[in-house]
Amino acid sequence: MGGMRMETTLFDQAAALVQRLSPREKIRPVGRIMAALEEDIPPEAKKPRRSQYGALSDPGLDISSEDIDEARQAMLANFPREDIGQ
Repeated sequence: MGGMRMETTLFDQAAALVQRLSPREKIRPVGRIMAALEEDIPPEAKKPRRSQYGALSDPGLDISSEDIDEARQAMLANFPREDIGQ
């Protein structure tokens, strides 16, 4: 319990010191904190993510234009429906 209060106190002290800095001077500690955080990130989390653009371009399906036409005909077979709009 005492450790948590000490961390809060240190944070409060650091925040109070930063508040006394000019806007330009406030950038320096932020940069240092960001650099320290970067060091704590595990290497596997730093891998660039693969773009989702085109992720479904090759899903491994072999769909022919005939398959698409057949699905379209089945979908539109009862269109417009008589029971809608009454």
